[in-house]
Amino acid sequence: TNLSNAGDYSGVTTTTLSVSNRVAHDGEYYQAVLTGSGSCGTTTSNVVGLTAKASPTAVFAGASSLCGYGSRTLSVNLTGTSPWTFSYTTAPSTGGTTTTTVTGTMANPTNISVSPSVTTTYTLTTISDKYCSNSSLTGQTVVTVNPLPTVTPTNASVCNGANSFSLAYSTTNSPNQYSIVAGTRAMSGFSAITNASLTGSLMS
Repeated sequence: TNLSNAGDYSGVTTTTLSVSNRVAHDGEYYQAVLTGSGSCGTTTSNVVGLTAKASPTAVFAGASSLCGYGSRTLSVNLTGTSPWTFSYTTAPSTGGTTTTTVTGTMANPTNISVSPSVTTTYTLTTISDKYCSNSSLTGQTVVTVNPLPTVTPTNASVCNGANSFSLAYSTTNSPNQYSIVAGTRAMSGFSAITNASLTGSLMS
């Protein structure tokens, strides 16, 4: 089909053919037809193919949280054609930024394991696939690290024969329950306490 300067095409009669909306024409083939002056006839060039792919993208699948230290798996959803190579930055709330690159992954989504010690922001920065690259990513996720609660009881003195006692205690990070199990020198008849509400200034 002969092309004309219309629609997605321009420069049809010049040495440079311009094609807009390129992805819609992915896989199409083109050749130039050269017409001589007078009765010299025409000459047809070799056939060339157009490969036009959409830019790949990457985005994190949701946010996450941790109680205390540990690891979390972050999933990155990808578009485009494998294999993919992408980079992301790690920015802890205490400051500083590092960059990590995942190279040649075939998996979609791709999972990455992180082990932040403080609340940390992860930001996708660049991605490339089999055909194209994209450095205009905006994908970001935050892993919130919540410190573990603690309960520290103080020593208590109990008279011989007592069948109950109370413990004063101090806490960090707002615990709301406690459990007590018997030690090697537990009171006779002691019963373990499990997930009791921590509401007062004494445990008993």
